Amino acid sequence: MTSWFYAFGGQSLGPVSATEVNVLIKSGHLDAQTLVWHQGLDRWCSLAEVEEFGEAAAVYLQQRAPTPSLPSSFPVQTMEARPWPRFWARMFDIAVGAAVWGFAIGFTLGAIFGPASVASALESKGILFQLALLPLIGLSMAYCTTAFGNTPGKALLGIKVRNLDGTDSLSSYVGREMRVWLVGLAVGIPIINFVTQIAQFLRVRKGRPTSYDEGRAIVAGRPSLMRTMIGALLAILLLFIAGLPYGKSSSSRYEFKSRGIAQARLLPIGIPRS
Repeated sequence: MTSWFYAFGGQSLGPVSATEVNVLIKSGHLDAQTLVWHQGLDRWCSLAEVEEFGEAAAVYLQQRAPTPSLPSSFPVQTMEARPWPRFWARMFDIAVGAAVWGFAIGFTLGAIFGPASVASALESKGILFQLALLPLIGLSMAYCTTAFGNTPGKALLGIKVRNLDGTDSLSSYVGREMRVWLVGLAVGIPIINFVTQIAQFLRVRKGRPTSYDEGRAIVAGRPSLMRTMIGALLAILLLFIAGLPYGKSSSSRYEFKSRGIAQARLLPIGIPRS
């Protein structure tokens, strides 16, 4: 399958499949003058020049102002984020979200029902807290992306989610986080979520988008090895501070305490693909 890159907003985005290119054509986000490239071509070509998209161009594309040409040295293969930076970015975001939501929920419920009652309830029904926490973290990260342009973890690792249709709305980011939660993390169900995350990992490693991003978004950015290592160390440190020791087996549970107010258990996240 040919992986295509296209010029948008002065940047090279991709890789995307031919099907995704056609989706962008039909939605009007790419025009006849949009520059595209794939490995094997000796230069960037306009969509009008590519036979594969000729029929779609004739039906859907209208001539618009020409897209600025890219210099020959443009780093066409430096935009799509690799798996490990995405992993550490997601781990960092989960640690931040778990600390904030865990303290807020523990403090609130502890003040209402008493610390001992809350701790006992979480001990006996911790799975409900586990399943509820992941979508809350996802909603928080969607808000961060909309309000500040990125999540803490992705900003740290130098990567960013870019919607293929160019939109930048809260609803689009909420939708993505919910797809990550359902398809990527399997709503947090042990073993199943490990399998789904491995599947997404393998897709990204092969240069394909995750199934929840396919045709919708890419995660752009290629941080250096040094930045990735620093991000990994900070993520592990934050997980440790939050009381979620990283590195246990996939069947174990992570526990943390917020000033002795409440005790909560979080499911291990395995290998999340941001």
